[in-house]
Amino acid sequence: MACISCLLSILYLSSGALAAEKKVYTLEQCVKEALANNWKLKAKKEQINQAEYVKNQARADFLPKLSTSYGYKRYGMDQEAFFKDVPGSPFKVGSTNNYQWRGTVKQPLFTGFAILSTYLSAFRIGY
Repeated sequence: MACISCLLSILYLSSGALAAEKKVYTLEQCVKEALANNWKLKAKKEQINQAEYVKNQARADFLPKLSTSYGYKRYGMDQEAFFKDVPGSPFKVGSTNNYQWRGTVKQPLFTGFAILSTYLSAFRIGY
């Protein structure tokens, strides 16, 4: 019996505390809070952001692609070429340490309108 009265008093006190925290909202505050907590609206904003990203990615296919690579190779000794009956042979044709840096630029000239159609379909999905 004492446990029930304790439980009832806790419920009564907590309901009084909740009643003291009630706040009256204006119409503008209600709309602002509803928009801030609307999950469907948040999901729609994310879909719009995703579509914008896809469109920007499709637009990037029109631009040239740049790439670089770097390499290093070390031989045990200098590279030489030997020629029979040639004075001054062997000739040094390479070094022990070989470095290579390569840069490439690729730009498709014509892809059968594949890039354009991909961009237009991404643009339609986005909006």
